This record gives sequence, C-alpha cells and structure tokens, in this order.
Amino acid sequence: MRDNVKLDLAIEIMAAKVAKVLTENSNQELVDKIMLEREQMYSGNMEVIEKIIKIYGPEVREGEGE
Repeated sequence: MRDNVKLDLAIEIMAAKVAKVLTENSNQELVDKIMLEREQMYSGNMEVIEKIIKIYGPEVREGEGE
C-alpha cells in the first residue's frame, strides 16, 4: 500500500479514535497520548501511521457494530 493511501486511511481511523476517546474518557493522559499520536501522524511519522492502522483500525472497526 502506498504511503499516501496509508496516511488517508490513518486519518479516517484516527478521527474515529479521537471521537471515541473524547466521548468515553476523562483520562487526560490518554487524551494527550492520542492527540500526540495524531500530531505525529500529520507530520508523516510512518511508525505512528502503521500503529494507527494495525492497532486502532481493528478497535474502530469493532466499535462500528454498536
């Protein structure tokens, strides 16, 4: 998969993850961690982009059926 496609996919996944974390958690450390990863994603950090796709992707997908 091309890097720009991975970034587009990661952006969609991260948008859902951020929304979920902000509505379900009052844990500021978790919110800060997610927002830092979001910033790193937009900076083009491929390690973070891969993490978002591989770890957060399935989490977000599981939540779609709720």
